[in-house]
Amino acid sequence: MQPKERKKRIVDSVSFNIGANEKVSLLGHNGCGKSTMMKMLSGIIKPTEGSISINGLDPFRNRKKLYEFTGVLFAQKSFLYPDLSVKDCLDLYSGIHKQSKSQFHKRLTMLDDYLEIGRFQDQPVRTLSFGQRMRGEIASALIHDPSVVFLDEPTVGLDLETRNKFNALLKDSGILNDKAVIIVTHDLPVVRDFTDRTIVMAQGKVQKVLQKAELEQLTTKVSYQIKTESKVQASLLDSINQHPALLAADRIGEQQLELKFKANTGESTVQSLISQVCNKSGVNFCERKESLDFSSIYLSDVSQSA
Repeated sequence: MQPKERKKRIVDSVSFNIGANEKVSLLGHNGCGKSTMMKMLSGIIKPTEGSISINGLDPFRNRKKLYEFTGVLFAQKSFLYPDLSVKDCLDLYSGIHKQSKSQFHKRLTMLDDYLEIGRFQDQPVRTLSFGQRMRGEIASALIHDPSVVFLDEPTVGLDLETRNKFNALLKDSGILNDKAVIIVTHDLPVVRDFTDRTIVMAQGKVQKVLQKAELEQLTTKVSYQIKTESKVQASLLDSINQHPALLAADRIGEQQLELKFKANTGESTVQSLISQVCNKSGVNFCERKESLDFSSIYLSDVSQSA
């Protein structure tokens, strides 16, 4: 065997600024360079070219100084010691950052309100489930009240209830209001509701930067569920599905259908299609729903990078 060494740029000519207290998400397919970017920002990896400055410090050269004011979480890398309890790990990190005992207990209580770590905080980390450990990891990243926070896939392994609590910690608790946060996540409500700006990456490059309003506009998919007075005929479905503003018209039973519209479809177009249904089958009930659909962003990234 004669293996050939091939160099590949994982992150290529990426440049961005993040202000104090700003919340930014990194979004993109697996393998696009998001986690590598986070490792460079947190001082774990040294970039082969270019430079990074966080509060005037080079993260790789000044890791000890950097860790004084940053909190870091990587889903695939544990910062908790397996033979210590969660509380002992958090107490240790708090002591390293020179918090008083009263500050530590106040902070721990605040985090426990959302992460509910009190039920297992005295157990050794090695005995915890993955979801419990992730809650401990989140607490370890925030226990010392850092001003800059790096979160790489923080909701991995969390059940739905705990994920909702974590989302509430992000959006409602105020714990992160005065912090700069960079988050990598595929939890799309977090991207839309928590972050001010989204950096979309593909094949190691920044493809686009979206402000909060732009992201919501691009990714909010509107659908209408309609209950009709009479049976929905196949000819009506065929006619509606030919409309360019419609993503799909699906029949759900004989007297119910769902119309899915592209983002930014005008209200007059929507009403025109609903009127068409009403004229043919009558309408008993119509409900509007919104959901997130990031496929348009991902698809455009692939085409631009090809």
